[in-house]
Amino acid sequence: MKKKKILKKAAFIALALAFIAATGFSPLALEARVGICEEALGRCGMDAVLAGMMGGGHVLGVYAAGCVLGYSWCLNYY
Repeated sequence: MKKKKILKKAAFIALALAFIAATGFSPLALEARVGICEEALGRCGMDAVLAGMMGGGHVLGVYAAGCVLGYSWCLNYY
């Protein structure tokens, strides 16, 4: 009896992992995420240029560094 419960639980976990692998790690999903992250990087870069025009070169550098960090975070965690 206890062996059947363990097998059912193992089968459920295996199916859940297969589903996650099939939907979450597909190349299509990765390409979609990269597109979204690149679009956000482009918008952030435009904002950085405008901020640099108003505040100077140091403001542009700090803002652009934040954009690059946000892009890398987006690729890893979004």
